[in-house]
Amino acid sequence: MIEDNERWTLDLLRKLIERDEYEKRDTRLFHAFQELNDRLHQKEVVIGQHGEELPINQSQTREINKLAALLDKKEMMLQSQKKRISDFESREKQMSNKIHALKYELQEKNKAIQIANDEILMGQIQLNLLTEKAEKLTRENENLVTRWMERVKLEADQMNEVNEFLKQKST
Repeated sequence: MIEDNERWTLDLLRKLIERDEYEKRDTRLFHAFQELNDRLHQKEVVIGQHGEELPINQSQTREINKLAALLDKKEMMLQSQKKRISDFESREKQMSNKIHALKYELQEKNKAIQIANDEILMGQIQLNLLTEKAEKLTRENENLVTRWMERVKLEADQMNEVNEFLKQKST
């Protein structure tokens, strides 16, 4: 939102500067026309390029024609510059949209990477828990086997003692 606001402000300032420059260029033309108009009303005579005296009206007409041609040339240049500005603005908008799309794509990829990392971490935690449980069960199994072997040995010893006792008694 701030970026759009700043862009809008910068565009407005740029357009105001362009307008001021355009008006400054035309100010000379307006002054020239005003001067010609003043001369027209004074009915002065102007010396032409070849030394002939020309009524101010013909001279003014010639200057007006020159200025009109210059004005047309400047207007064509201005149109060309406006076209270039429009092309640059269009290109800037395309690039801005592409940057926005790439930023969005990058955010989505970062989210996918984060999800994958979370799943890997969860898998490692589960593996650690299962490894601990397997080790605990192995220890319990070994403990039970040891206790069972001791009990079987004790029973075997007791049976041997009973058999010894019975052998001794029968003899």
